[in-house]
Amino acid sequence: MGTANCSVSRGLAIVALSLMAGLWPAGAALAAPAAYWRWRSAADGQEFCTQTPPGPGWTQVAGPFRDLQCREPGSVPLRRWAAPPQRTP
Repeated sequence: MGTANCSVSRGLAIVALSLMAGLWPAGAALAAPAAYWRWRSAADGQEFCTQTPPGPGWTQVAGPFRDLQCREPGSVPLRRWAAPPQRTP
């Protein structure tokens, strides 16, 4: 009886791992990209755009943005086409 329980448990573990491995890419596909923020230096007033805080001495002044130049607001949804654009020869 103990051998049967062990093989059933092993079979369930294999099925569970297979399901997790199969669903992992689906979760990654739904993840949104990180937002960009505009930061200003307390030392000289220089500004730049980045996804992560640059460190002490910098303050966040604007954001979130969707692009590296901090031009497109982060609240704007992705632009999608009804059909992919066609190349003209």
